Amino acid sequence: MEAVELEYRSVLATLYWKILSDLDDVAVVYEVSPSCTALASSLLTLLIDKGAKARAVRRSDLNHPLDHVFVAMGPYREGLGEEVLEVLRLVRRVAVVHTPAYYAAEEMAGFPEAIRRVEVRYAARELPDVVTYYRVVARNGALEKAVIGEERITGVKMEVIRRYEAEKMALSY
Repeated sequence: MEAVELEYRSVLATLYWKILSDLDDVAVVYEVSPSCTALASSLLTLLIDKGAKARAVRRSDLNHPLDHVFVAMGPYREGLGEEVLEVLRLVRRVAVVHTPAYYAAEEMAGFPEAIRRVEVRYAARELPDVVTYYRVVARNGALEKAVIGEERITGVKMEVIRRYEAEKMALSY
């Protein structure tokens, strides 16, 4: 993993923190990949520093229900939606889901059923310098989505995002 990606995952953790910080017992479920592990580690640091009961759970080891979960899975790929649904079916209360994992799961026909008793939260950067936070619940098979906050990205966070995106674009050529 390049240094700028590690910095980027740390920035993501600070953004997700806004919709995790009210939870005091969180399992960070992560795929064993450099990017997901870095994101999970950064989030665990923030949670533990707050005094939350936080634990890391490899996706491959998850086989029991949990109350509060952060889902660090991605990037988008074939089969990601099904894997995320499997995790969401084990959540009893709140799931905060990494954006690519959320969108992959939301596309699945079984998504409303998988979250019927769960509040799902995610973040989306719909403008270059703004993150919008969402809460999603399913009622009677229909999704109800509400904006629960926004954050303007400035300073060092924006610098890191720009460097990461520039490097990613350079590598795609």
